[in-house]
Amino acid sequence: MKISVIIPTYNCSALLAASLRALQQQTLPRAQFEVIVCDDGSSDDTAQVAAGFSGSLALRYLWQADQGFRAATARKLGE
Repeated sequence: MKISVIIPTYNCSALLAASLRALQQQTLPRAQFEVIVCDDGSSDDTAQVAAGFSGSLALRYLWQADQGFRAATARKLGE
């Protein structure tokens, strides 16, 4: 694995889907990058959107309870 793409998100499932579709179009072989979605307690369909891409991307979905803005903590979960 050469590259980790970390996407922090909160209730932005449509934007997440667009981002993941863009990553599917990359010319870098999929074996060379992973996608880590760090969800800060979304209440929309973010989890389902991420799950829909798990077969086509090396994707990990991490969820944490919403306790206010904590993007740095979400990024740390990806390590």
